[in-house]
Amino acid sequence: MATEGHRYSISRRKRLIDLEPTKRGELPLVWVPEQHEWIALELTFGEHVDTVPITNEEAERFIKTGEIWSMRMGRQVEMSDDSSEE
Repeated sequence: MATEGHRYSISRRKRLIDLEPTKRGELPLVWVPEQHEWIALELTFGEHVDTVPITNEEAERFIKTGEIWSMRMGRQVEMSDDSSEE
């Protein structure tokens, strides 16, 4: 899962995840762009393993624009588009 100290991460499915609730034993929150809201959601099998930690600023940018700045900058391992499996 995301490195300690990071609240937000992006999954390989390009979902923004807020891990803060997990500190209280609750489900993580996932940003749903179509609804413009966070929802408590179980992650798909193995999704949490390959998340990429991002900063609060990057999470805010993603919420506002849908852009994943870390990926554009090549900061982390290339993330494939797994949406074709759905």
